[in-house]
Amino acid sequence: MMAVIPREGVLLPEFLLYLFSRKNLSDFASDSNPPSIRKTEVEEWEISIPPLDEQRRIVDILNHAASIRRLREEARAKAREIIPALFVEMFGDPATNPKGWPETNVGEVADVQGGLQLTKKRDALLLEMPYLRVANVHRNLLVLDEIKTIRVTEVEKERVKLHGGDLLIVEGHGNPEEIGRVAVWDGSIPECLHQNHLIRARCREGISLPKFLSAFLNSQTGRQQLLRQGKTTSGLNTISTSNVKRACILLPPIALQQEFAERVAEVEGILSLNDRAATAAEQTAQSLLAQAFGQAA
Repeated sequence: MMAVIPREGVLLPEFLLYLFSRKNLSDFASDSNPPSIRKTEVEEWEISIPPLDEQRRIVDILNHAASIRRLREEARAKAREIIPALFVEMFGDPATNPKGWPETNVGEVADVQGGLQLTKKRDALLLEMPYLRVANVHRNLLVLDEIKTIRVTEVEKERVKLHGGDLLIVEGHGNPEEIGRVAVWDGSIPECLHQNHLIRARCREGISLPKFLSAFLNSQTGRQQLLRQGKTTSGLNTISTSNVKRACILLPPIALQQEFAERVAEVEGILSLNDRAATAAEQTAQSLLAQAFGQAA
């Protein structure tokens, strides 16, 4: 451990902490094996130190931005609790089916297929398209910060092109708890494809709705069912399209599924507003910080 102690009246501890958070700490590392941070490099790191009042202003901005991020994560965590609770309220516990809904298989209510395999042979193809991978699909959440591209044929493009409302199901993961996690594609990227480590399920009209089917598969019952059907090879847990098709689900009336989907949309709408407000606040804070730390670092 190395202690870096700011001198009182010169440098605020919180300000120095944020300075370090913006520094690439590998710049301090030695070439030894294993690498270690060099005390002399830290001591000789040149920084410009603004007046204490300015340091406090910068720290307040950063603390405010961090507080907004925490609130956003707390809101998301609460929403993740609301949707499963709403599902049980409207449809009952899927493990016991107290309302006696008829049972069927996913393959009876949705078209299920795999995605594209990444191979070197694709480098020669001319058509380049955006595609989704496991990192983009979390449970009830799409993370689209980084979208990669893949080269495909026209036939492949038409076969695996996603439609808004498609379910994306994680096919393989090192953590068995993450197998079969599901999110509903929002159609925000035109003509987007999906990799073979994601399985696509497209609900058949008038039988089952995406929000209902996603909530069922993400429930404890749905998760355990897919996990039991999967297999483990070399530390990777996987399920197949056949496993997804055979998964047993409940089938309440489509009108009740629609009511559930509308209530979920209300929750997601509140989250979307919260995300936009948090993003705007974060951008403002980062713009101010870039100016402030541009002078200080």
